[in-house]
Amino acid sequence: MVMAGQWYESGTFWSAAVGTLVAVLGLIVGPLIARRVQEARRRLLFSMPTATPLIRTTRFSAANLEVRHDGKPLSHPHVLEIRLTCQGRHDIPSAMFDGGQPLRLDVGVPIINVLDTNSSPDTAPHPEWAADGTAITIGPSLIKKNQTITFALLVDGPDPQLTCPHPPLIDVDVQPGFSEPPGLRLSMTLIAIGVVAVLTVAGLVADLVGILGAAGVTGTVEVSRVLGALGVLAVLAVWRWRNG
Repeated sequence: MVMAGQWYESGTFWSAAVGTLVAVLGLIVGPLIARRVQEARRRLLFSMPTATPLIRTTRFSAANLEVRHDGKPLSHPHVLEIRLTCQGRHDIPSAMFDGGQPLRLDVGVPIINVLDTNSSPDTAPHPEWAADGTAITIGPSLIKKNQTITFALLVDGPDPQLTCPHPPLIDVDVQPGFSEPPGLRLSMTLIAIGVVAVLTVAGLVADLVGILGAAGVTGTVEVSRVLGALGVLAVLAVWRWRNG
């Protein structure tokens, strides 16, 4: 006959309880693991948030309306905003520009004038840049992690499109996209990595409970102390890992 109160000494109960606890903690720890994997590699995102035509061709537009720059008429003037953001946990030093070649952000139409340029945060050094035909060239210069460099351009062309042909950076992913606050979104692949890690840890902890039972550590207080100590160590390890 099984006495009431002995249910908590069952290895099956403790395996299920610990597995559930670890799964719940995984909802917190899993995204941290996934984010860490995502941030491990240097990445540059380039984007063109706005492309504003200065003359809109409609049936209401004046036939004699024109835009001039230094006395020269512009047939398809646009004001563009382009951004370059360094994501990840590491800076991009100037030495990572292969052969000392600059990064080219090409808008596909002639750049008439650079109206403004900005870099944030203010503590980050502004990299070297130049206007070169249809492109803005950047570097070779240090680009700090989480730094965003913004350019406002006056261009003349009907359909500006932003590209970054043949980026000369070593071990840096350069791709189109908008920067996001840390932790806002995680890809399904990275979430899957976190889930697999959590399930693996759950299995290991369940095995640990069985080992403790075989070693004679079966009481509620004794098991709780062991798991509590391991939990504290795990939290400290995650905190240390998360803060570099």
